[in-house]
Amino acid sequence: MKLAALALTATCALTLSACGQDPVRNTTAAPTVPAGPDRIQSEIAAMNDGQRNGVLFRAISDAGQKCQGIDTSARQEDRDGQPTWVAKCVAGDSWLVAIGPGGNAKVTGPVAPAKTAG
Repeated sequence: MKLAALALTATCALTLSACGQDPVRNTTAAPTVPAGPDRIQSEIAAMNDGQRNGVLFRAISDAGQKCQGIDTSARQEDRDGQPTWVAKCVAGDSWLVAIGPGGNAKVTGPVAPAKTAG
């Protein structure tokens, strides 16, 4: 019984002695720039135009935008480290599609007609 009381007293003393002290902080900065394209981003970038236009169409469609099909697409400069294309739909609207990690697409627009990166 005395051993249990001593252990409880020691635990309480250690707990209270920690009050008011700064907690240990993690000073390691999280990376803000992606290390490079992931497998899916690389696969989409390597597709032929027809395959990639199918992916871009699906991204635009899934984003709730009207597009009957992709007429043309053009690679743009990466946005926040994400491969990006401007896709022009058959009806004329163009959409900016950035492919994020894991294939998650961010669709914005409509945008001005496509220009090639360079």
